[in-house]
Amino acid sequence: MQSVDIKKMSKKSSAESQTKNQSILRFKRGFTIIEMIFIIIIISIISGIAVASFREPIVNQGIKSSTDTLVAKLELAKTNSMNGKNGLNYGVKFDTDSEDDSYIYFEGSNFDDTAESNEVIDIDSQLEITTNIGGNETIVFSKITGDSNKSNDVTITISEKNNSDNKSEVIIGKLGEISVVK
Repeated sequence: MQSVDIKKMSKKSSAESQTKNQSILRFKRGFTIIEMIFIIIIISIISGIAVASFREPIVNQGIKSSTDTLVAKLELAKTNSMNGKNGLNYGVKFDTDSEDDSYIYFEGSNFDDTAESNEVIDIDSQLEITTNIGGNETIVFSKITGDSNKSNDVTITISEKNNSDNKSEVIIGKLGEISVVK
C-alpha cells in the first residue's frame, strides 16, 4: 500500500511541476499586444492629467509676475512725476494691437515712440493685456500730485489668452492710486 501512495504522490508532484513550468513559460513569452495597448492608454491618461495640473500654476505665476512688474512701472512713473524728475511727467502706454502685448514706460506729457528713454516691457506670450482706456491707451501722472490724466478709473487686465476668467486687474484711480484685484 505504501508503494501506491508514493506513486500517487509522484504523479501529483509531477502534475504540479508541469503547471508551474507552464506558468513560468507563459511569463517568459512577454506581454500580449492588448496588454501593451492598455498600458500605453493608462500612461497617456496619467500624463495628460499631470501636464494639465502643472500648467495652471505656471500660468498663474506668469499673471502674478506680469502684474507685479506692471504695478512697479506704474508706481515708478507716478513717483518720478511727483518728484519732478528731470522736470517731466512720466507715463505708461499700452500696446495691445500686436500679437504679443507689451507696454512702454516713457518720459514726458505725451508718448513719443522715437524717444530713446522709452522702456518696452513685453509680457508672456500666453497672456494678454486689455484696458478700458480706449483710443490712445496711455496713462500719464501729473507732477507734484501724481494724479492720473484720466477723468475716470482705469482698469488694466492681464489674463490668459485662452481663458479670460484667469486674470488679474490693476485699477488706477483718477487721483493716481494704484490697486490690484485678483
